[in-house]
Amino acid sequence: WGTGAPVETDDTGTAFDPQILMDFNGKAVAAWSRRDSARGDIWTSRYLVGNGWIAPVQLKAVTQSAGKPQISMDSSGDT
Repeated sequence: WGTGAPVETDDTGTAFDPQILMDFNGKAVAAWSRRDSARGDIWTSRYLVGNGWIAPVQLKAVTQSAGKPQISMDSSGDT
Protein backbone atom coordinates (compact mmCIF):
# COMPACT_ATOMS: atom_id res chain seq x y z
CA TRP A 1 0.00 0.00 0.00
CA GLY A 2 1.11 3.53 -0.70
CA THR A 3 -0.13 7.02 -0.10
CA GLY A 4 -3.85 7.47 -0.70
CA ALA A 5 -4.84 9.12 -3.99
CA PRO A 6 -8.22 10.10 -5.44
CA VAL A 7 -9.57 7.90 -8.21
CA GLU A 8 -11.55 10.82 -9.58
CA THR A 9 -10.76 14.54 -9.33
CA ASP A 10 -13.73 15.94 -11.26
CA ASP A 11 -15.75 18.16 -8.92
CA THR A 12 -18.83 18.53 -11.15
CA GLY A 13 -20.95 16.06 -9.20
CA THR A 14 -21.27 14.09 -6.00
CA ALA A 15 -19.79 10.56 -5.95
CA PHE A 16 -21.43 7.82 -3.86
CA ASP A 17 -22.00 4.02 -3.70
CA PRO A 18 -18.32 3.13 -4.37
CA GLN A 19 -17.30 -0.46 -5.19
CA ILE A 20 -13.63 -1.50 -5.37
CA LEU A 21 -12.20 -4.94 -6.19
CA MET A 22 -8.57 -6.09 -6.37
CA ASP A 23 -7.06 -9.36 -7.62
CA PHE A 24 -4.02 -11.18 -6.18
CA ASN A 25 -1.70 -9.46 -8.69
CA GLY A 26 -2.68 -5.94 -7.64
CA LYS A 27 -5.01 -5.06 -10.54
CA ALA A 28 -8.09 -3.25 -9.30
CA VAL A 29 -11.34 -1.83 -10.60
CA ALA A 30 -13.52 0.82 -9.02
CA ALA A 31 -17.08 1.81 -9.87
CA TRP A 32 -19.25 4.53 -8.34
CA SER A 33 -22.36 6.56 -8.93
CA ARG A 34 -22.01 10.25 -9.59
CA ARG A 35 -24.88 12.69 -9.47
CA ASP A 36 -24.83 16.08 -11.10
CA SER A 37 -27.74 18.53 -11.20
CA ALA A 38 -29.59 16.55 -13.88
CA ARG A 39 -29.18 12.83 -13.13
CA GLY A 40 -27.01 10.04 -11.74
CA ASP A 41 -24.47 8.16 -13.86
CA ILE A 42 -22.11 5.24 -13.26
CA TRP A 43 -18.36 5.74 -13.64
CA THR A 44 -15.44 3.32 -13.51
CA SER A 45 -11.65 3.27 -13.39
CA ARG A 46 -8.99 0.56 -13.40
CA TYR A 47 -5.75 0.37 -11.47
CA LEU A 48 -2.77 -1.22 -13.21
CA VAL A 49 0.36 -2.06 -11.23
CA GLY A 50 3.13 0.31 -12.27
CA ASN A 51 0.72 2.70 -14.02
CA GLY A 52 -1.74 3.67 -11.28
CA TRP A 53 -5.39 4.58 -11.83
CA ILE A 54 -6.48 5.27 -15.41
CA ALA A 55 -8.77 8.21 -16.15
CA PRO A 56 -12.38 7.51 -15.10
CA VAL A 57 -14.92 6.79 -17.81
CA GLN A 58 -18.69 6.98 -17.80
CA LEU A 59 -20.12 3.55 -18.54
CA LYS A 60 -23.16 4.76 -20.46
CA ALA A 61 -24.85 8.08 -20.99
CA VAL A 62 -28.54 7.64 -20.29
CA THR A 63 -31.49 9.98 -20.13
CA GLN A 64 -32.58 8.48 -16.81
CA SER A 65 -30.61 8.15 -13.59
CA ALA A 66 -28.45 5.12 -12.89
CA GLY A 67 -27.02 4.18 -9.53
CA LYS A 68 -25.69 1.55 -7.14
CA PRO A 69 -23.11 -0.13 -9.39
CA GLN A 70 -22.25 -3.78 -8.75
CA ILE A 71 -18.96 -5.19 -10.02
CA SER A 72 -17.34 -8.62 -9.87
CA MET A 73 -13.95 -10.03 -10.78
CA ASP A 74 -12.81 -13.57 -11.62
CA SER A 75 -9.56 -15.15 -10.43
CA SER A 76 -7.74 -13.77 -13.51
CA GLY A 77 -8.70 -10.20 -12.68
CA ASP A 78 -11.28 -9.91 -15.46
CA THR A 79 -14.41 -7.89 -14.66
